[in-house]
Amino acid sequence: MQFVGRAISVWGPSRPDSNQYEVRLDNRVVNTSGFGTESNESALLYNANDLTPGVLHTLQIVNHSLDPQRPWLRIDRFVVESGTDEGDQIKTVTIDDSDAEIHYTPSRRVWLNETGDQNAYHDGTFQ
Repeated sequence: MQFVGRAISVWGPSRPDSNQYEVRLDNRVVNTSGFGTESNESALLYNANDLTPGVLHTLQIVNHSLDPQRPWLRIDRFVVESGTDEGDQIKTVTIDDSDAEIHYTPSRRVWLNETGDQNAYHDGTFQ
């Protein structure tokens, strides 16, 4: 996804069946995990709050799990903060995982193979 903002956070569940994934933000690459010993349906999965305001940023998240017991990467929403510290009004926008701005590869259908408590997620959706 592409966005203009000074910060972004990625939210989703952290669960025992989640595993490693890679976050690529502009030229930064971070390897992290969605694993949690207890299920947390609204965990902060990634956060960057030092971005250059007014610049178009590109965010990609890649699931690297090869473990059939822990294959999942679940994303619920993205929160983008815009504005600057120089008197601009800070605005926060939540982008749902089902928004048309989010592009899933190889296809969106591949990400839609789980059922669960839809109400636990932003706008009642999750991928």
